[in-house]
Amino acid sequence: MPAQNDGKAALEALATAVSATTGLNIVLGTQKDSSLSWRGFSVHPLQILENPQQHAALEASRGKEGDARTDAEQEALSRFFFFQSTPPLPIGPIAANARLPPETLLSDARSLLTKVSHELSNGPPSNDRLKVLKAALRVAHGKMNTCFGFFRPDTNVPLLEEPQLTHLDGALTEIRDATSGDDLKAIIRDRLEPARRDLKQAIDGNARVQMFYNIEPFLLFRLLVNFQIESDQEISVSDRQRASGQLTASLNNGRGWLITWIKRKLCELDETITRVGGGDAFFHLKGGRALAYLLGKPEDGENDWDTSIVINPNLPSVRWYDCFNKVHDAVLELLQQFKRDFLVLLQEHARQLEASLQQPQPQNPNGVDEDVELDAALEEEDPPILGDDEEIPLPGIAPKYVKSCKAELIDIGIPRRDTVEALEQWLHTRDDLIKNENTEEIPIPGFLYYVDEYVMMVREALAGRSPSLSKTPKRIRRLWDILSLDSPDFDARIKELRSHIPATLGNKPLEILTGQGNKQISIVLTVILEQFNKAYRLSESQGLASVFGQHFLSVSQQVPIYPQDLQQAIAGDNQFRQETHGLLLKWIAIAARVSADFEAHFKMRAADLGFAAYDGASGAEAQKKAAQRRNWIISFVQAIYSNALLLNQKEEFEIQLAAAGSFASYLHADYANLPEERRKAFDPVVSIDLKFYTLNPAADPKTVLELMVLPGLNENLSTNFAAQATVKDAEVFISLPAEIEWTPAPNGPQFKYKPVVVKISVVRNEGWPGISYIWGDPVLSLRDLIGEYAQTTATAGEYEARERFRNSATALQELLTDFTSASLRPRPPFPAANGLSTK
Repeated sequence: MPAQNDGKAALEALATAVSATTGLNIVLGTQKDSSLSWRGFSVHPLQILENPQQHAALEASRGKEGDARTDAEQEALSRFFFFQSTPPLPIGPIAANARLPPETLLSDARSLLTKVSHELSNGPPSNDRLKVLKAALRVAHGKMNTCFGFFRPDTNVPLLEEPQLTHLDGALTEIRDATSGDDLKAIIRDRLEPARRDLKQAIDGNARVQMFYNIEPFLLFRLLVNFQIESDQEISVSDRQRASGQLTASLNNGRGWLITWIKRKLCELDETITRVGGGDAFFHLKGGRALAYLLGKPEDGENDWDTSIVINPNLPSVRWYDCFNKVHDAVLELLQQFKRDFLVLLQEHARQLEASLQQPQPQNPNGVDEDVELDAALEEEDPPILGDDEEIPLPGIAPKYVKSCKAELIDIGIPRRDTVEALEQWLHTRDDLIKNENTEEIPIPGFLYYVDEYVMMVREALAGRSPSLSKTPKRIRRLWDILSLDSPDFDARIKELRSHIPATLGNKPLEILTGQGNKQISIVLTVILEQFNKAYRLSESQGLASVFGQHFLSVSQQVPIYPQDLQQAIAGDNQFRQETHGLLLKWIAIAARVSADFEAHFKMRAADLGFAAYDGASGAEAQKKAAQRRNWIISFVQAIYSNALLLNQKEEFEIQLAAAGSFASYLHADYANLPEERRKAFDPVVSIDLKFYTLNPAADPKTVLELMVLPGLNENLSTNFAAQATVKDAEVFISLPAEIEWTPAPNGPQFKYKPVVVKISVVRNEGWPGISYIWGDPVLSLRDLIGEYAQTTATAGEYEARERFRNSATALQELLTDFTSASLRPRPPFPAANGLSTK
């Protein structure tokens, strides 16, 4: 008779309880560990030029959002790869002295028992053969006995006690004393096989480790309890979400014994990643549980524990993947050990859990269950092709439909090296981590992280892009709570941010920062204005900064208009206070309005400079001025390219000039002859970025600028272009000699300023960047330009600007796959005068 599994019985009771509250038929599923990934055989990893799947996926998903985009990507990828679930395995080399995992030991023992049983079924063994079979059984016994070392020794769990004490204890003596094949058969039947079955139950456990490798922006590793929904009707995504949410809440919330255990496990993860990563990786708790710690109310944290591991995305790729392999294997080993520890924990508290399910579940009105991190939007959104179901429903078999759902315990996300999220977290989260006795030594993100995240979510709602607009009033209230915290560290960071905001915004806008009568508005405005400063490079352009300050002040005196759905959500929130939360929303809405106006202005400015077509009708005079400005800028850039100091060198200098930023994107799109519809996704050209890359990492950019760039530059400016250069550190800014005009609103004030149209900088680089020559001039390669836009997106902060930079990076990725997919490469027709056939 199998050993008693109290933990399994408790989880089955949990499934019954949640079935009653959701109206779904939920049962406990298999807890077999799995890894989910794309696999394919048609393309070998070393076929450098064979990457048609990238082009196909980007082409299929262009212009789509959310589920539609994901579905299109998966359908395209399925033409080249198939999706498969396999047992998780370490990536790196296994040390010679590494102990085998219990799954392997038990599998080896089973193989030995099967072989011995098969031989015994063929008749009595000879004396010599009997000795060999007895030795095999001793090895099988040893392997099974070793499995107990993977579990906590001070436990009285029947699943572990019975196979060890009832079955294995004394079995070696019986094997030694066996004199016949029948003796060995009895030992296998009565001792070793029952021990193996019970051990398998224990090793299979009451939780599952899942390793997701199939998600493009990040990798996701989970410890969860697997359940499944059974139905005679099709099971919707919303039903799976509802079931998983309720299962997770019912297992986690209010379980002090489980919460204490998970906290210990998070500290183990932190210690391990710190040790294995060697300064190139860090671990932190995120989401609602981390926010509860920040607010000083860890008891209000609810549901699962979302965490993240970030590996330095600035590492060379080989070093990044070496670090990832070590981190991956360490995490896999820990999660599998956590799974075994959870078996013991649940056995000890099974009856307590079952008894509590008979009582009404307590509700915490202050519960913090907010998901605010990079993988929040992907929760339980597994499209059919990415489904993690191991059970395949068959027509005519009851139940007809089976879908998995889960109670999550620990989630670990690792953003991929080439993602904006990896750069953002490495740049902004790492240095502001909080880890002290108040967080129980679990690292959590700092204050500014949450201010940025909540401002972004409110901006998303104001823009009509929020997938959960109904949560916006609660998020505004939560943001107010964060802004109300008293912390010297928080105050110091805000003071530092305020020092970065340029005085050229003008006195009035800067007075707003301190003149609102409460610190909450002052803090959020400081964060918002610094985001604008970074995104619009206001510190680099006195004219633009002054116009921004004036327009911000003008908009701040107007009453914002909110989307109807948001107004209804606010009306339905009886904790929303207009004098506090409404005031906070007002200033974020003002920022959103200013942002929308400047995004429109930048498109218009690109047209004013001759690098885009005007939207709608424009007069001949406006087009004439745009052509003149473009000619002035292009002539100046050509003069920089042809600078005699650079081209007629008497010796070799280790510097390389290239166009970067939006101008480089413009040139690549022009060379590819992209249709106008695709060009709209690119960042508008509001200035030209020219960069001198130095190969020597010890070179001083300011010295390089002064000795090699400025002499020829100043001569060109004064002699041929009637312009002056503004030098700041290792950067030079050249403004248009004549003013441009901007009227943000009909019948509104008109602004005039001289925009910075060329920025020249010296950049230290590890190795030469890739260079393309377009129409004879050096331009940053598409690959390097995509990386530059990822950096720009990660540092922008401002919501609409961040979206613009991200969209431009995506458009560049699509263009890169156009060129690398040879059969799909764009081929603009050659002029007949070239004598080249286009056929």
